[in-house]
Amino acid sequence: AIAPGVVPVERTATAFADPNVVNMWLPHLPVDRRGNVESIADATIPLITNDWVTGTVWTIDGGMMARSNMPIRPRPATPERNGNKDIS
Repeated sequence: AIAPGVVPVERTATAFADPNVVNMWLPHLPVDRRGNVESIADATIPLITNDWVTGTVWTIDGGMMARSNMPIRPRPATPERNGNKDIS
């Protein structure tokens, strides 16, 4: 299996369109750039061509997890409460 790192794809396009999000992640990437789909695709070649590789997860993230260097992301807003009931 492949565990990709910070890679702009369709589901992250909106987030990465915001320069603040990009600036939040880049300092935490040891290779000093976001990944790309091609890098992830290239990593799959040894997995699909070698039947001796089994039961492993390859982390393809530019070294971010190796450094345990995740950015502190803002917490989502919590819903306002009225007593013990959510106002929804």
